[in-house]
Amino acid sequence: MSTHLTTKEVGWDEYNNIDRKIEEAVRAGRKIEAIKTYRKHKIDNGEDCSLKEAKEYIDKVSIKMELD
Repeated sequence: MSTHLTTKEVGWDEYNNIDRKIEEAVRAGRKIEAIKTYRKHKIDNGEDCSLKEAKEYIDKVSIKMELD
């Protein structure tokens, strides 16, 4: 049995299609910019997005990108 987990099994699906601006901001250590960009994207698409939700998303993106 393989111990390798797929992205879907780990629950990273929602982090696979990171907007380029968000990815660049996270890589450059500009988390506040990344949070603002993520929130704007969600709100522009008619979804609610609290500051807490956006920060948690960016924190998880950072972890996935192995930057934290």
